[in-house]
Amino acid sequence: SILSLKHAPMSLVIVMRSLSPLGALAIERLYPEPSRINAAVVGSILMMVAGGAMYVSQLELRANALGMFWVTVISIVAVGDRCVQRLLPAKDQQPVDISKTGVTLINNSLGAIPLLIAAYATGEYQQLQAVVARLGASWTSCASCCHA
Repeated sequence: SILSLKHAPMSLVIVMRSLSPLGALAIERLYPEPSRINAAVVGSILMMVAGGAMYVSQLELRANALGMFWVTVISIVAVGDRCVQRLLPAKDQQPVDISKTGVTLINNSLGAIPLLIAAYATGEYQQLQAVVARLGASWTSCASCCHA
């Protein structure tokens, strides 16, 4: 999200992320028991698309292209994550028996992969040493806050 906010206004990020349920709905159609679609769902989808189209029609696309790219990447990863989280515990899918701690570890570990790729692609990893040096001894208290 930081990369998208760095290259696009917050309003663009919010509008594009609000369209994420469209991707999830398309993927869920492939599930053994897909979500039911009724008139209210179709109406909501049409309103999202209309609102997104009105907003994007007023943008300078060249100025926000990189931000739109990062929002799209983040949305694809988030939709994929949510769809997997919905499918795995389904009773007809032979639910996966993993503790909450295990699921948290898996989510955080898998989420680090695209984060590391993005950090490498943008060159932000080169700033790591300077940031750690600036933190000084306080990085230990920051890291200890993550320990449960």
